[in-house]
Amino acid sequence: IFDKFGVAYPKDGLTWDQTIELARKLTRVDGEVQYKGLSASWTGQGVRDFASGFALPYIDPKTMKATVNTDGWKKALTILKEINDIPGNLGGDVRQLFHKDKILAMMVSANPRIGELEELFKKGEGVNYDFAAPPYFPELPGKTQETDTRFIAVSGTSKNRDLAFQVVQEIVSDANAVEFTRRAFPPVLKNADLKKQFGAELETLKGKHIEAFFKSTPIVSPIRTIYVNNADRAVQTEFTKVLKGEEDINTALRNADEAINKIVEAGEK
Repeated sequence: IFDKFGVAYPKDGLTWDQTIELARKLTRVDGEVQYKGLSASWTGQGVRDFASGFALPYIDPKTMKATVNTDGWKKALTILKEINDIPGNLGGDVRQLFHKDKILAMMVSANPRIGELEELFKKGEGVNYDFAAPPYFPELPGKTQETDTRFIAVSGTSKNRDLAFQVVQEIVSDANAVEFTRRAFPPVLKNADLKKQFGAELETLKGKHIEAFFKSTPIVSPIRTIYVNNADRAVQTEFTKVLKGEEDINTALRNADEAINKIVEAGEK
């Protein structure tokens, strides 16, 4: 898409404003095809992933009061609205648009589903793509969205805790870390040599700028409460109204704040 429209490729170290300007150049109709310049989340309008780049909490864990009617949330939603307001850029499933339809120029994601790109490559249906470090907010240079993580825990009620812990130790062993890293799962161990093997087993990554994966530091997410999923839905519901022109951002944040406080009061996990 960049080649088609004669637009320079994005480089590491772009701000969100610079990335949005690129998106404007790439969101256009060619023939009967609507190309989209940028998706900042899986659906193009998802609030949770995007806001994580600001480390924005939904609820104060000490007071258990909503914390979305704030300047931080307002700025995050304003930028996300700007992305979606680019004519022709709104919405759509990222995996469909980027991986299959090949009409999305840029996606920002903590999990680009490289395994699917590898499958398409092996079928001869691969995407002509590369990587760049994710955009950053000027007040948070070098920081990016929280990572898409998986956790392993041993239950306190387990009758075989020692054995279970041995299993965990095996899963996070150096040998397995190498295997996962070579399959393009970013390593959790602090081992510089592991990074050199990132994606080594995947044909689709040959010659790609995989250094971009390690140019930014995932932001540390705020403490989450048991109401996080319902709180997220409340904010997303209000932001969807903003995109439809039914509310302004200030109203949406006030309404979301009220909705979240009601969720907590009602104990809706």
